[in-house]
Amino acid sequence: MRQLSLIQFTLWFCLLSTSACSHPPTEPDTTAGSTSPRPASVDGKTVCAQQNDTRYLEVKTKGDGTCDLLYTKFGTEVSVAGGSQSHCDKVNQQIKTQLMRSGFSCE
Repeated sequence: MRQLSLIQFTLWFCLLSTSACSHPPTEPDTTAGSTSPRPASVDGKTVCAQQNDTRYLEVKTKGDGTCDLLYTKFGTEVSVAGGSQSHCDKVNQQIKTQLMRSGFSCE
């Protein structure tokens, strides 16, 4: 796992999310038998889904009371924040908010 600064993460996030932002929104498939991804909490992770793209956010608490915020995108997990629990929670919420603005459903 790599530790990224908030600026590096923002740049990384914007570059990789351009595909989600460059396509016009589509109407949900309402045909019989279709299933859309339903985000859910998996093992304490926040799951955000949009069509075939699923992302994960997970705050891991370390033994010394600090934390590490892990973000998984396209199967690659990176540490995007670390430090106090309040800092990890704040960055976690910022990323979740940005994903939701980009059309993801998060739970």
